[in-house]
Amino acid sequence: MEFRGGNPSNAAGTPLMFVIDASVAVKWFIEERDSPTALQLKNDHSRGKITLLAPDLFIYEVTNAILSSNLFTLDERKRCLRDLYELEIDLINPSIDLMLPTLEIASSKKISIYDASYVILAKEFDIKLVTADEKLYTSVKDLRCVELLSVI
Repeated sequence: MEFRGGNPSNAAGTPLMFVIDASVAVKWFIEERDSPTALQLKNDHSRGKITLLAPDLFIYEVTNAILSSNLFTLDERKRCLRDLYELEIDLINPSIDLMLPTLEIASSKKISIYDASYVILAKEFDIKLVTADEKLYTSVKDLRCVELLSVI
């Protein structure tokens, strides 16, 4: 994947980290606009070129999207869920230290707690949130911690 700014690693050579939201991961299983870019992120993570992380609700959101799609049988949905777990995305549990600023962001930006949980992880880890959710991006772009999947 070509990232603006070149090599997806820091000066020490360690892989860059990105928060991803469910809108990106769903594209790994359901062909949508920007699915190739989403798949490249997944592949780069699998190869150790980058590290992906998300709040633990990510699993529920992606699984719900797969369940809501009429594209899969139950067995195929189970396989998608297994594949998601096999990626070993770093899932971050909620804590009071994360939830208080999440509540503040959700309130000030008028976004859901779910969306705010992704944003606050990016802010707390000082990394970028990659999203395909244009409404979320528009709501928080002034925080400078979010990138649209379509432009990375």
